[in-house]
Amino acid sequence: MNDSITFSNKKIDFIIGYERYDEISTLYIRFWQENELFNIGWIAFVRGEKSEEGQSKLDNITHLLDYIEKNYAEITNFQFCQESRKMIEDFMNK
Repeated sequence: MNDSITFSNKKIDFIIGYERYDEISTLYIRFWQENELFNIGWIAFVRGEKSEEGQSKLDNITHLLDYIEKNYAEITNFQFCQESRKMIEDFMNK
């Protein structure tokens, strides 16, 4: 990503990334101790909380921030993110 905004509590980071001249944006969570990064957009998608339809980069980030707010306990759980990664891999291999 060309530009990003990071929110951190020294255990996890939420990274909002966007392309300056494109309508591309995403949101990641990074777990410091495990040194792992997960794409929240994909997690929301495979968990049935986000459609494949295109959105503007601001709408996409707003939707993902709402998803984090509603599912904070799950999103900040490393095992949940690992399970979601497996679901993403299964989806991509269909």
